[in-house]
Amino acid sequence: MPKKKFLTNLKNVSSTNHPGTNKESVNSLIISQLIKEPKRHLSGSALAETFNTSRVTIWNHLSSLKKDGFIFEAIKNKGYRLLKFPLTLHPTLLSAHLLNLDVKELLFFFNELDSTQNEAERRLSHHQLTPFTVIAKKQSQGRGRRGRTWAASSHNNLYISFAFQPNLSPYTLQTFSLWIGLNVCHLLNSFFNISTKIKWPNDLILQDKKVAGFLAEARIDADHTRDLILGIGLNINGSITTLPKDLQSKATTLETFTGNPLDMNFLTAHLIQTTLKAYRDFMQGKTTDFKSLWTQYDHLKDQPVTIYQNEEKIDGIANGIDQNGNLILQLPNGSFKRFNTAEVTLSQPI
Repeated sequence: MPKKKFLTNLKNVSSTNHPGTNKESVNSLIISQLIKEPKRHLSGSALAETFNTSRVTIWNHLSSLKKDGFIFEAIKNKGYRLLKFPLTLHPTLLSAHLLNLDVKELLFFFNELDSTQNEAERRLSHHQLTPFTVIAKKQSQGRGRRGRTWAASSHNNLYISFAFQPNLSPYTLQTFSLWIGLNVCHLLNSFFNISTKIKWPNDLILQDKKVAGFLAEARIDADHTRDLILGIGLNINGSITTLPKDLQSKATTLETFTGNPLDMNFLTAHLIQTTLKAYRDFMQGKTTDFKSLWTQYDHLKDQPVTIYQNEEKIDGIANGIDQNGNLILQLPNGSFKRFNTAEVTLSQPI
């Protein structure tokens, strides 16, 4: 890609997680302190001392955030308290949560992109150190598996890509996206007391409707994986009616089941932390609970399914996965067949 075009893409990007002296970084540091103890006032003097600045400077930083939907309570001799913050993704608030979670990996935040997958690929081609994360509030060319488009025009949803350079064999990485999916599934269920399950190979399902999808793309050199980009699309806020009409019968949102709009920045920060930790665990071989998690969250287990592979249509009963992440299908004659990639749908009982 020509250098000029690449630089144009940086116009609306915020690089977070590396606080320095710029305004956005200081804003994130201040907000990180205020959200640690949301019911307690923090004095301007204490904040000024913490960040080696003046009380007037602290006030100026807080004032600059009001235009973005932050509301602060200021009480003389007590200090400041955060009363209201944006529910949609905001780079300052997201960075503040990541600071409190001690997540140090670099994050690139965009208001709009063609695709977070494309941006991650561009940055890898310009030798950006990994791991790093790319987030966009909107995408114009979001995509899913097999070249399908992914509806990505709403600020209510999360569009995020993680870039890694695992230097492992492609064979070893076969179960990677499944492992990440299990960890994200476990996070959502733990946070919201819901029953999200994983549908092989790349969807999260909530009461028979898709709530998230995964897309793993790799560049392979000979016998090792040079670059790996993992994209996640997660429907968070809004009702089903806010989704495109052609998706309303088969997709859903987290808010539909929780009953209230969710704090996207808090959830996204924990999803980033969970994904990066799951990656480190995978690289270190710490995946001993993979089998138990799959048994717990397998959406297809013992269900009649139809497999579409190339021009072939195969019916059977889903029987879990093997150690390599292949789907095991029990055929009507009692024999078993394994698939490392395929389209799967639930079908009528055989």
